[in-house]
Amino acid sequence: MRLGHPFGVAVERVATDVEFGALQPDVNALAFRLGLLTTTDGKTAVHTAALDRFVERVGTPLAAQTIGLVTGALDAGSDADAVFETLQTEIGRLYHEKRALRSTMAVYVAVGWTTALLVIAIMIAVNSYVLDSFAQLAAVSGPTEGLGIAPGAVDPERDRFQFYVVAQSTMLACGWFAGGARGGRYGAVLHSALLVGGSYAVFTGVGMV
Repeated sequence: MRLGHPFGVAVERVATDVEFGALQPDVNALAFRLGLLTTTDGKTAVHTAALDRFVERVGTPLAAQTIGLVTGALDAGSDADAVFETLQTEIGRLYHEKRALRSTMAVYVAVGWTTALLVIAIMIAVNSYVLDSFAQLAAVSGPTEGLGIAPGAVDPERDRFQFYVVAQSTMLACGWFAGGARGGRYGAVLHSALLVGGSYAVFTGVGMV
C-alpha cells in the first residue's frame, strides 16, 4: 500500500508473494473477496465485510482484535494506508504489553508449583511418620492410660488413600491455577496433568498407593 496500490490489490499481492502456511486459504479468500469490488461505491462496506469474514474463518481472539481495529477505522472513514500504519504501531504495543503480562504471570506459575510441591512433601511426611506413630499408639493404648484413641480410629492404609485423594485434588487445583495464569485453558490442562502425573509417580515410589 505504501507503493500506491489499492487495499485489495495489496492484499492480493501479499497473498501471492508470501507463504502463510495454515492461514494461506484464509488469506486467499480475503484477497478474492476484496477483488470482487469493481466500483468505488460501497468500497468501505465491502472491505469491512471481507475483513469480518476473514476473522470468522481464522477464529482467534488476536485476529478479532487486530482486524477489529482496521474495520473500525475504515468505518470511520480513515485512509487505508494510515489505518495500517496505525495498526502496525498498535500491534507492536500490544506485543510488548503481552510480554510484560507473561513475565508477571510467571510469578503465579511459580506460586502454583511451589504450593503443589509443598503439599506433596507434607503428605509424604505425614504418611511416613505421623500415621504410623498414631497407629502404634492406638494399638498399645488401653483404657487405663487415659488416651482417647480407639484401636480402629487410625487405619494407615485407609488414611493414606484419603491423603492421596486430597493431594491429587490439590495438584489439580494448583496446576489449573498455574497453567491458567500463563497459558489459558490448554496451559491449565498441561500443568494439571504434569502435577497429577508427577504426584502419582512420587506417591507410588514411597508406597502410598
